[in-house]
Amino acid sequence: GDALQHQIHHLYWLKGQFDVIAHQMENSAPNHDLANQLTSCLEKLSSLSLTPEETPDMSFQADTHSLKQAITSYGHIGTQ
Repeated sequence: GDALQHQIHHLYWLKGQFDVIAHQMENSAPNHDLANQLTSCLEKLSSLSLTPEETPDMSFQADTHSLKQAITSYGHIGTQ
């Protein structure tokens, strides 16, 4: 949905910003401007909502029977 596309767009944009900053840091001495750019990107990353959203078109339906079967059949207890 739109929320997922929005999140992907922002993540790719931020990755691009981090790539540019990393490239600049590799090719020049650290400076105040790069530190500010990095701080800005980290703040944008921390404020980005990655919470999944249900929409009228898409919702999660749990299959509790399969979950219980997967949990109870995951391995065994051995004794010596």
